[in-house]
Amino acid sequence: MPRLSEACFWSILVFLAPAAVAQSGVPLILSVTNAASYSSGPISPGEMVVIFGTGIGPTQLVKLSLDNQGRIATSLAEVQILFDGVRSPLIYVSQTQVAEYLRDTLHLEHGEAGARLMIQQLRERNFVLCQAGAEYLSFVHRTFLEYFCASAFVRRFLATVSIEELQQVFQTHWREESWSEVLMLIAGMVPEVHAGKLIEGLLEQDNPERDFENVFLAAACWREVVESGRTGTARRKLWRDLLAAAEFMPAGVAYPVDHAGTESRLIWTLNIRTRAVTTIGVTFAGDSQALKWLKECLAHRKSWAMRQAAVRALAKGWRAQAETGAWLRWAGRPEEDENVRITAVRETARGWNKDPETFEWLRTLAESDKDVAVRNAAVQELKHSWSHDAETVDFLRSLVDPQ
Repeated sequence: MPRLSEACFWSILVFLAPAAVAQSGVPLILSVTNAASYSSGPISPGEMVVIFGTGIGPTQLVKLSLDNQGRIATSLAEVQILFDGVRSPLIYVSQTQVAEYLRDTLHLEHGEAGARLMIQQLRERNFVLCQAGAEYLSFVHRTFLEYFCASAFVRRFLATVSIEELQQVFQTHWREESWSEVLMLIAGMVPEVHAGKLIEGLLEQDNPERDFENVFLAAACWREVVESGRTGTARRKLWRDLLAAAEFMPAGVAYPVDHAGTESRLIWTLNIRTRAVTTIGVTFAGDSQALKWLKECLAHRKSWAMRQAAVRALAKGWRAQAETGAWLRWAGRPEEDENVRITAVRETARGWNKDPETFEWLRTLAESDKDVAVRNAAVQELKHSWSHDAETVDFLRSLVDPQ
């Protein structure tokens, strides 16, 4: 990335701020830093920069203002900052500080040289790019590619304020796994009202495979929406479709061809149902409606796999509630399936290990439960969480050597 010297800033400020010079004397630039980290070094388009010095602005702080076109003003108290001849929007100016926002593009006189400097910066200093052979470059991690791809779509959207292009992107690529993270990032970057429209569009997609992938992707996008009030039509539709996935039982002709066998059909159906339970727990964590549904699932579902998924969802999404620990201990009752009981033991021990009832419950299971797998799970959790307690250590030793 091309680096602009402090001398460059000094000459620009002296030339463009005569009033400041008259009031404060000769301007002096002390440092040019990133506004968030205050670290000095190369600067890049889209970055907010703070210049520290003396006599570089008016004696009184002048804050951001808008010009006649509703944009951030590029001149405050006669102070202007130019990068490659282009004025930068000013956030505030004062006698000792000037903050400005670098525009998204810098017009370099020597384009190829500037590009090579930029590549060198991204490779050797930022570690974003790496050499992929010959003249090819690639991102060090796929996350960079996904983020920049999503950012490009969002920037285009913000420039036009038209949701149709983004909706087309979602409709075209929702089935492609390589696009999932990009679509989720887009949902998290756009305003909530538009994210809701994108999510609703996913839920309305035709899905002949009957695998609910559009629903699960919609839930993942919903979780990316930062300032969500968990209300509105998108939330209601998402809740409805996740419940439909949890109740999924299609007729034989609705199964994909590669799931023609009875056993394969059952496994495929069960995978969708358990994934729906898990998704409900993650997406609506802390929600009272979801809590009620998961409790009913734990108490009444015939499938042990769905009850096991409900145990995990409750433990992860409602850990702050004291009664959740009691529900998990109830899930570990003797008449329950062994797999569900073992999961209940592990989740309770790791999430409620400061609850005295948890310790006593685990001790009872380790000492006298009829299921050897449950006993072993209880012993392992006692060893993991209470190994510092001398009484517990003696108790565990007594299980190995009753004498």
